[in-house]
Amino acid sequence: MVFLSKNMVYVECLQMDGVLQRRNLVYCASTSAGKSLVAEILMLRRVISAGKVALLVLPYVSICTEKAEHLEVLLEPLGKHVFSYYGNQGGRTLSKDASVVVCTIEKANSLINRLLEEGRLFEIGIIVTDELHLVGDPRRGYLLELILTKLRYAAGEGNLESSNGKADPAHGLQIVGMGATVPNVAAVANWLQAALYHTDFRPVPLEEYIKVGNTIYNKKKDIVRTIPKQYDLCGKDPDHIVELCNEVVQEGHSVLIFCSSRNGCESTAKHVSKFLKRFSVNVHNDESEFVDITSAIDALRRCPAGLDPILEETVPSGVAYHHAGLTVEEREIVETCYRKGLLRVLTATSTLAAGVNLPARRVIFRQPRIGCDFIDGTRYRQMAGRAGWTGIDTQGESVLTCKPDEINRIMGLLNESCPPLHSCLSEDINGMTHAILDVVACGIVQTARDILRYVRCTLLNSTKPFEYVEKSAQKSLEWLCHRKFLEWNEDTELYSITPFGRAAFGSSLSPEESLIVLDDLSRAREGLVLASDLHLVYLVTPISIDVEPDWRLYLKRFMDLPAIDQSVGNRVGVVESFLMRKAYGASMCNDQTLRVCKRFYVALILSRLVQEVPVAEVCEAFEVARGVVQALQEKAGRFASMVSVFCERLGWHDLEGLVAKFQNRVSFGVRAEIVELTTIPYVKGSRARALYKAGLRTPLAIAEASVPEIGKALFESSSWAGQEGSAQTRVQLGEAKKIKSGARKIVLDKAEEARIVAFSAFKSLGFDFPHFSQPILSTVTEDMNATVTSSAELHATVANAKSADMTCAIQLQRPGDGIEYLDRGVQEPHNRQNLCVGNKESACAKGPIDDSPEGMNKDASRLHLPRPKRKLVSPSKKHEVTKFARRRQTKRWSSLEEDSLRTAVQEYGKGNWKLILNSYRDIFEERTEVDLKDKWRNMSRN
Repeated sequence: MVFLSKNMVYVECLQMDGVLQRRNLVYCASTSAGKSLVAEILMLRRVISAGKVALLVLPYVSICTEKAEHLEVLLEPLGKHVFSYYGNQGGRTLSKDASVVVCTIEKANSLINRLLEEGRLFEIGIIVTDELHLVGDPRRGYLLELILTKLRYAAGEGNLESSNGKADPAHGLQIVGMGATVPNVAAVANWLQAALYHTDFRPVPLEEYIKVGNTIYNKKKDIVRTIPKQYDLCGKDPDHIVELCNEVVQEGHSVLIFCSSRNGCESTAKHVSKFLKRFSVNVHNDESEFVDITSAIDALRRCPAGLDPILEETVPSGVAYHHAGLTVEEREIVETCYRKGLLRVLTATSTLAAGVNLPARRVIFRQPRIGCDFIDGTRYRQMAGRAGWTGIDTQGESVLTCKPDEINRIMGLLNESCPPLHSCLSEDINGMTHAILDVVACGIVQTARDILRYVRCTLLNSTKPFEYVEKSAQKSLEWLCHRKFLEWNEDTELYSITPFGRAAFGSSLSPEESLIVLDDLSRAREGLVLASDLHLVYLVTPISIDVEPDWRLYLKRFMDLPAIDQSVGNRVGVVESFLMRKAYGASMCNDQTLRVCKRFYVALILSRLVQEVPVAEVCEAFEVARGVVQALQEKAGRFASMVSVFCERLGWHDLEGLVAKFQNRVSFGVRAEIVELTTIPYVKGSRARALYKAGLRTPLAIAEASVPEIGKALFESSSWAGQEGSAQTRVQLGEAKKIKSGARKIVLDKAEEARIVAFSAFKSLGFDFPHFSQPILSTVTEDMNATVTSSAELHATVANAKSADMTCAIQLQRPGDGIEYLDRGVQEPHNRQNLCVGNKESACAKGPIDDSPEGMNKDASRLHLPRPKRKLVSPSKKHEVTKFARRRQTKRWSSLEEDSLRTAVQEYGKGNWKLILNSYRDIFEERTEVDLKDKWRNMSRN
């Protein structure tokens, strides 16, 4: 019955007037009511039928990762590609191969700016924004409103032409907004000129309760039941949290406990773990390495920060905590174990409700607060919505614990509607200035009339009188012109962007941040301290940070700095007397000095990480959580990329080079010598250092190494040989295979890029050259496991393609001219045979480039390549099979493997490579998912 009702919801929504014909849609429904399915149907229609790109905007990186993996599985059989633009992933513009793009709000704004600038917005067919209520978020809401406003304006609100005569660059783009808790949803739909579908239907019913003392009430304030006194554990558990958990866990379900602070999460987890009753665990044998609690604890122990003592205490009892203090690796392990049922009770902060899809049978609110603030209706509904998910539970429960004097306020919270959304552009001058700067920089707004029409497209105009909106826009224009972001031409009566404004726009920095960065960089160009890394680290340290220093500790760390680092602090604006007054509790009103000091404090943390000081030592030295340190690294990496673009747009290429090279150093916490290794997928700081120590110091070296060699370098231990064949070793070898494949792809990509550049250069000089029938990369990867190149040939591919002096060793002939050599100390070759990159079956092996005798001018327009120097080999070793060759021979595909692959694809379907690999593990023991995919593509072509 639920299934039928749920299908009816989908049908009703999709059958609304114009929705399937690209009309905008606002879909408001409870959690697990099928919003994602409606969005996927609409995205696939546009991708498949119109060949357009679908843009999916999500609020958090964790949700982006989860959704991207789901869409990759969904679209792979169709030959469509999913691209990720979040965190440090994604380029500066839209890839030509993209079908679906998953991105965060910040990345989406940057991407749309670039598409508008390049005139490519028409490539986007649909944009789906989840958690639409975030448009009212004080910190990020203005960006989401800005994105949707630009799209509305670009679409011309009905394909009308703008006043400057430019046609609609959006070409019928559809906007779909979704949310479970969207207050004044009708006003939001009216703003987007969208069809509105609002339903209270929930496939899994949710019962909401309030607990005061030992009495539990329903939403009508009727007493439901009373918890017996013996369950307070002799006064150790007055809120009966353990009993509320035991009731659900013993039935085989899970519990989420929301706490108001991180310390509350940790203390509650320890408390529940001491008294929670034992429960049975039935874990299915799948591809995950976590088969029991012991394996989960081992995985936590192998994390870069080591095993957390609280998790070591609570995880054996099936309890864990989850908040921003954990590293990404720790959170992933905890989430996986919770989904598998190894963990049954999870304590968390409110960020979990929006950041990760972790459903539960019962949700418990430890207090009705988030931090120090009383919980609001929107956050409460979002958090309570974690209880009872379709396909997992048949019912859901939320229990909110409060004091007797808070019950009336809580009753109002449960029964009243959420407060209406308001535009953040009215509260933040930075929001309106950012909104106007973007569209002027894109070139879609130039006149005062254009600006007025643009601000009419904002949510602010839908909720405030237009006179107020116009006044706000005028103030923002004056501010932008006064600070040299924009210029007003009296003769043409047009607004234009300045170089500084273009730098701010291209880097996606807000106008206020751009002013700070410009000042920092200008002073750095006059006197950049290169004797240590600290000055460069400060330049890539984010301006807006949430870290509150321990000022006494800060003063001590500052006084312990070397003289050169203290001079850096003084140069950027850190005043020692200010630190001393803050350390002794004096209240300071100098906001600029306070901002600089906080930023420098974060720079001190990051500077230790780029020197590869262990994370645990850094956390102890500065008394910050390891998860906070990791988040600072990620933010600094993104900020470094933004500052690099800012320098590029201003033409400050000296600083651009320095900042760009620092991006991966701060992101992964590594020294300069191993930065190149961090570009390989699945290789971060500790792994890069391990590979470097083992002698694998470049992607080329890793591409040539065997999988066991990489595995031993990464997971070196005395028990490696003894554990061969164990589940842990198989997982480690699987990771080594992924790293090898990633390194191989990087090497071949670079070689292909260099080949294209080199041949283009020859062509521009008027020389003819033979074309490969297909690029090196596609030739090599058609069958990654076949004998394609030897070790020496791979060296020749890269070295000859990348070398800047490649032309020195190449014989060139112009039509009608004699033989010339570009002489830079390279002797004329004695034999004029081809240097053929690749295997003997490649296109260049079909015939010599020039087989005429020396001195003759046969086919003089051809390109002559000298034979490479060969290493002298002893006659006794001439026919010896090298180790590398033996490795290649074992990688050839046998007829058994090919027949098994055909059978597996018929049984499981094309695209399910992981399932096929696990089902035929005994046959495909040396293969990866990429191997299966590439081999099947080659077999299909034949």
